[in-house]
Amino acid sequence: MNLLSRWEIGGVVFVIIAGSFFHFLYELSGSWAPVGIIAAVNESVWEHLKLGFWPASMYSLIEYPVLTKNTENFIMGRTACIVSIPLSIVILFYMYTGILGQNYFILDIVIFIVSVIVGGIISYRIMISTKSLSAWNWVAIVCIVILAVLFGVFTFYPPHIFLFQDPVTGGYGIQSIILMM
Repeated sequence: MNLLSRWEIGGVVFVIIAGSFFHFLYELSGSWAPVGIIAAVNESVWEHLKLGFWPASMYSLIEYPVLTKNTENFIMGRTACIVSIPLSIVILFYMYTGILGQNYFILDIVIFIVSVIVGGIISYRIMISTKSLSAWNWVAIVCIVILAVLFGVFTFYPPHIFLFQDPVTGGYGIQSIILMM
C-alpha cells in the first residue's frame, strides 16, 4: 500500500468519524451560532451535507503538505472528493426516499458512509492519474470557496425550499432551532 492510498483511506475514516461528531457539535457548543457554519444546526438535508464537506476540507488541509509532493493533481482530486460527498448524499437520499416514500435512519447513515468512500475513491483515482489537471486548480479552489460561503450564508439565510427545511420543526436554517426553544 503506497503513501497516497494510506492517506486516502485515513481520510475516509477521518471524515466518517469527524462527520458523525459534527452532527452533534452545534448542540454541544451550546448552540453557538458561529459553530453552525461547520456543524449541522437542524435535521434538513442541507445541514447534513456539512458533515461531509467540512471534515473532508479540513482533512485536505492536513494532507496537503505531504501529498502535493507526490501528485500534481492533489487539488483537483481533493476538490472532486469534497464536492462528490454532498452531491452523492443528495442524489442517494432523494432517490431512496422517492422510491420508499420515507427516510430510514440506518439508510441515511449508510448513504453518508458510502458517499465518503466514493469521494475517497474519486480523489485517489484523480490523484494517481498521469494526466495533469493542475491547470484547473484555480477553478477547483473557487468551487470550494463558493461552497464554503454557501454553507455559511444558507445556515443563517436559507432558501425556503425542501432541501433546507427541517423535517422536525418545519423551519429553515439556524432559525428552526430557535423555534424549538
